[in-house]
Amino acid sequence: SLLRLAMTSVRPISGISYIDARPSVDMTPSDGEPSDESRIEAIRIAFSKVAHGALAAHLKGFTSGVLASDLIIIGDAIVELLKERKVTVLCWDGDDFADDSFTKVLTRVNESLPQVQFVAFLRSEEQHSRYQNKMGFDGSWQSTSLAGNLSVLLCDNAVGSHDRYEHLGVVGLKATCAPLVIAVGGGGVLRKEFDQMLGQGVEYALFDAVRIRDGAEEHAAIIGLDGVVLRPVSGKLSNKTAASECGMLTVAIKVMKIIGIDEKAQTIDLILFVRMEWIMPDGSDPWVDWRDCLSWDNGQGPNKKLLPNGYTRETQTVRATFLQPLDLHHYPFDAHKLEIVLVSNPTTDIKMDKLSGVKDAATLHTHAVSLFDNSSWRSLRPKSAKNEEPMDPVVCRFDSTPASESDSSISYVRMSTRLCVERQAEFTIFNVLMPNFILTIFMLMSYAIPREDVSDRLAYHVTVLLAMFAGKLVTVGMLPVTSYLTFIDWYMFASYIFVVAIALEVSITKLLVDLPPHAYIGEHALTTTDQASFYTFLGVWFLYHFGFTAVGLRLQRNSRHHLESWLQEAILDQERRVQTPRAHARKGSCCRRADWRGSSSLSRDRE
Repeated sequence: SLLRLAMTSVRPISGISYIDARPSVDMTPSDGEPSDESRIEAIRIAFSKVAHGALAAHLKGFTSGVLASDLIIIGDAIVELLKERKVTVLCWDGDDFADDSFTKVLTRVNESLPQVQFVAFLRSEEQHSRYQNKMGFDGSWQSTSLAGNLSVLLCDNAVGSHDRYEHLGVVGLKATCAPLVIAVGGGGVLRKEFDQMLGQGVEYALFDAVRIRDGAEEHAAIIGLDGVVLRPVSGKLSNKTAASECGMLTVAIKVMKIIGIDEKAQTIDLILFVRMEWIMPDGSDPWVDWRDCLSWDNGQGPNKKLLPNGYTRETQTVRATFLQPLDLHHYPFDAHKLEIVLVSNPTTDIKMDKLSGVKDAATLHTHAVSLFDNSSWRSLRPKSAKNEEPMDPVVCRFDSTPASESDSSISYVRMSTRLCVERQAEFTIFNVLMPNFILTIFMLMSYAIPREDVSDRLAYHVTVLLAMFAGKLVTVGMLPVTSYLTFIDWYMFASYIFVVAIALEVSITKLLVDLPPHAYIGEHALTTTDQASFYTFLGVWFLYHFGFTAVGLRLQRNSRHHLESWLQEAILDQERRVQTPRAHARKGSCCRRADWRGSSSLSRDRE
């Protein structure tokens, strides 16, 4: 056959049977690790040796922080579920035994259903030693009642490496073709496994165990998602905000079109496609508040549908206008964070998360900025590395409002969506700054008028000054009334001073010359004075234009760099929150860290 397994004979060690389930050497590339297809086939063959034709289910969940009383109640409910589904093999991903872990349930199932077989998937190097457990998997389980009824399939060490904690779980699920996953809580790893197995016919039965982390309750990461069935228990769990008492709201927003930004009204006009799914204990709809929303036009209204799992789904396409206070100190070299905020019920009544089956809760349509980028604005799209495609510029975060914001000191669930934009300054430069720049040059040209024609010079100066005032009125009509001066205001102000200074110089010189004892100053002296004034103002003109140009370029570069750095970090942080569980080294948890001196090791903290 194309795949040859070096099948090791069953070797009982402390009652535990270990079976080699690694792909053969000839199926492993010389310059890389085995493919997932070869891993799945190898595990499937090894699994058939242990439980041929058996109906399997997989058990997952929190590996620490769960109260023993909750595990007893949930364990009894899982026993009934296994009886109901006629499950004969229960599998898990090789997590260590702990009294506050979901693995405690395995021993209770073994006591109640001795006919059920137990199978664990384990990286071979973790059999006798692993992070925070020098005795390894074998040392963790050898003293339990499960040891005599446990078979362990040893997988290759590369599976699940490089912080891909969910990798082993997905491979194991595909190998056993198990139709059921039983979750006792569960964190980020379980959520990633769920996303990867979505649409592959696997049912997720969730028992809403909570664990205590940093003094706060943490619920399962997959609670309320489409395809997850919340299972009841016969007793009362210790958590005060169980899913039966707490609603769930999942949201996904796609920005279909950015129509534009109105600087004067300080608003942003968007077309959004909004999808929501929710379930509430009393069957009501959640309260939804789009912060600073001035208009919400959804045509014929939202489309509602009741789903088989009890959730209500609502979809709608809307044209919305949101208030966006803009900091215009650096205008026209300004950049801004645009924010859309959705607030719902108090945190004690509901949880909010991204919609199941989507990568990110907020995304930007491919052609969303086609109209926007043709205006005086453009969206910032940072790159994660050189020569890579730009990142999706929309970032989203789920948190809660500060209790101090509410008169009743209540925190509400919140979804914040941010998009960074930068003004394209070319329009303002060529239509406002450039005319003013040319007018100041014309002001210097007034020295070509004969010195004796003072009235002509002054008339010329007044004409230039009026033209500059007219240009200023254009910018005033474009911007909101602010209590501060913008960059362009300071430039115009400097230009006004420059023009007025030249006019004053001409007027004062005329008065001084005509008054005694200077009435008889020679023609040569007057000409020299006029030339000195011209060169002085020419130097001033060069100096202040060079200064404003340097400051403008620096403001534009700094504003863009600051927002791009923030946006890049926010996007990476968003990906880490979705893809990588937070590592913990608390007492009772066993997590595996990457060993930089050798191969990476798989984390055992399944959150």
